[in-house]
Amino acid sequence: FIQQSVTAGKPFFLYLSPHVPHLPSTPAPRHENTFNGEPAPRLPSYNEDDVSDKPPWISSLPKISPTEAAAIQQHHENRVESLQSVDEAVEDIVNKLSATQQLSNTYIVFTSDNGWQHGEHRIPSHKYKPYEESSHMPLLIRGPGVAAGSSTDKLVTFPDFMPTFLE
Repeated sequence: FIQQSVTAGKPFFLYLSPHVPHLPSTPAPRHENTFNGEPAPRLPSYNEDDVSDKPPWISSLPKISPTEAAAIQQHHENRVESLQSVDEAVEDIVNKLSATQQLSNTYIVFTSDNGWQHGEHRIPSHKYKPYEESSHMPLLIRGPGVAAGSSTDKLVTFPDFMPTFLE
């Protein structure tokens, strides 16, 4: 696609939305077991002892059991392993942009649709809870006029993307 667009002399927009690491988070065979034992995140909110300051739907949750902790760990390993193929795809795209002399004239935006619970606040999994772990996600932008290593503390949401891209 990139090569065809460059050959045709046309600007292009590429949207890549890989399914991994969504469940079942199946890694490519070449990446299976490459991150066995990679510890899942254990934030201070993991399996909280005191949830008395939380709403009833949280305060009524039992502590994370050893079985749930093992499932959280396995899911984390699978997600990290499955993301290796995403890394390879991004590398291939960047290499093609470089090979076609388009890299310096291209914006690359890398983000995700959500965060994920790993037992924080006693929530064993999922992504749709009103906590930082569910809403915090990466946003990396590379392109003309974006200083390497620059950052911001401003809030960004998906509805901001389209008007920004069009501008």
